[in-house]
Amino acid sequence: MSISQISENEREVLFIELIARISVLSGTEEPKTERCLNFFIEELWVLLCVPRFNYLSFDEVLFAFRLNTECGVKYISGEDMDAIEPINSKLSIDFVSKVLNNYMGLRIGVENLIKNSIDGY
Repeated sequence: MSISQISENEREVLFIELIARISVLSGTEEPKTERCLNFFIEELWVLLCVPRFNYLSFDEVLFAFRLNTECGVKYISGEDMDAIEPINSKLSIDFVSKVLNNYMGLRIGVENLIKNSIDGY
């Protein structure tokens, strides 16, 4: 199930876990106050509901951040996928967006490769 399909009741619990895992994977600090955490959850929800990301699952978002920590990941073209570094020590929506955009470039390449293979190209 994509993150954009989860209920509002499940969202907070799921996003708190997602934020904690992303922080661990990226070495960034989570929002410190409840107010900032609530704002971060709201903005993360907005980001994950845009058409480019609205079908990603919880596991796929985490996979994007795991890939961001790997060395030697290459796009289908053979180019290296550069890791996105956090701007500072705090987790930000900008950082999350950049990592997901980087991942989507890889994912779209794989999807096109599979589609072309099925279509006989």
